Amino acid sequence: MTGVWTAAVLLMLLWHMYESRGGGLYRYAYVRAFAVCLPAVHLLTRIYLPEADWTGAVYGILGLGVAALALSLLCSLRLMRREGWHLRNLQSVLLCVGLIALSLLILAFSGKEGLLWVTGSLTGLLLYGTGVLAASVLLGVIAGRKQPGYNRDAVLILGSQIREDGTLTPLLRGRAACAMAFARRQERETGKLPFLVPTGGQGADECISEGDAIARYLLDEGYPKDRIYAETRATGTAENLRFSRDVISARGIQEARIAFATSDFHVFRTGVLARDMGMDAAGLGSPTKLYFWVNAYAREILVMLYRDLRFFGMDVICIFALEVLSVLL
Repeated sequence: MTGVWTAAVLLMLLWHMYESRGGGLYRYAYVRAFAVCLPAVHLLTRIYLPEADWTGAVYGILGLGVAALALSLLCSLRLMRREGWHLRNLQSVLLCVGLIALSLLILAFSGKEGLLWVTGSLTGLLLYGTGVLAASVLLGVIAGRKQPGYNRDAVLILGSQIREDGTLTPLLRGRAACAMAFARRQERETGKLPFLVPTGGQGADECISEGDAIARYLLDEGYPKDRIYAETRATGTAENLRFSRDVISARGIQEARIAFATSDFHVFRTGVLARDMGMDAAGLGSPTKLYFWVNAYAREILVMLYRDLRFFGMDVICIFALEVLSVLL
């Protein structure tokens, strides 16, 4: 029976290694491959070292959860002072509360007769959840800091909310400045000045489209008018990419090598979308304040879980089943 459980755990690991092979940085499969390693170690330890105590690891995760909750609360309070009360400004707090609650539940059941399967399965799920959060943040930071090579045909500038007078917010101005800085560096390095494609439609509370607002800013900053092509229909990230690709194709550039400029917390998810669309795209991350980044990246993690719900759900079911069966059988 030990050999059967070992084979099952190794098969789970091999499947995730196979799924995450190749394909560049922008893949949710990397998050799952890292996250599943932690419950796999727990399962193998349960098989070969049944007396091993994982309570210390649970206490460690609980401590990290409490520290993260304190940071999240501080960031959320500052964010709400600027943007007002809204549940979306508490998403990082909710993630930390979930981590803490699961840790406390495990500790409450720990050592009780007949409940080994409960503590074992919950510990496996806690380790998986911790791995998902850790891998997401790590990949997000790497993606936000990584710079594309100087061989891009165009640089997209992803839009966001503009001010009532049509000028750019600091966040959006940072994206535009990041794109221009990269374009100028590429020109110095290679002599090739890429097109800039500011992208974003007009919201109900905006006086002009985000694409046009960014284009005005670029012109005011001295970027050549004939190297700016605004996209003014997109209402979300996927449309930013799709419609911008159409704009570039209309200029006679097929299979374009693209860079996209967005906020650092948004690079990883945008890269995944671009990869799924078959685009040769690499991200440029503009820095954001810590108080904004913490909650914004919590939202990115929740969106990732939603977009890949089937695969994350399969992991949870598989880990839960293996943990329970390893105890009952």
